[in-house]
Amino acid sequence: MIPCGLPHKWLFTVDFANSKNDNLGDMSESCEPNAGVPALPHCLSVDVEPGLAVNRHLLLPSPVACCAQTTLPFWARIIGTIKNHTDAEGLVSVTVMLLDDRSAPLAGYSDIMAIESGDEAEFDVKLVEYGDRTASYTITTRFMDE
Repeated sequence: MIPCGLPHKWLFTVDFANSKNDNLGDMSESCEPNAGVPALPHCLSVDVEPGLAVNRHLLLPSPVACCAQTTLPFWARIIGTIKNHTDAEGLVSVTVMLLDDRSAPLAGYSDIMAIESGDEAEFDVKLVEYGDRTASYTITTRFMDE
């Protein structure tokens, strides 16, 4: 059984060679796991302004909509934490640039947060449009002028 009506190539290896249901026709073909699922882009660089530190970040793909679930309005998001090592509070912009295999920019997305001196804040940059040419991404953090 294929859960939620999704193509079985996206979920697991299937081998129907010994199927006893004659109504299925010839289903002796098997498929590779994750066939048809795009590879996730890799992080090319993290550019951090002096006084800030990106402690960790993670690329999280959105779950595939299943049955009655609705699709999220973004295909992935990059979450992480930033620490402010300066003596002042300020607004910080986190920008993620999606790049193709030649490092040409495809799209940019950002998140803005307020961070007090010595504090740590979480960022959550939603990547709205998926481009099949997306190969990597960069993260840039900057203090914003108020």
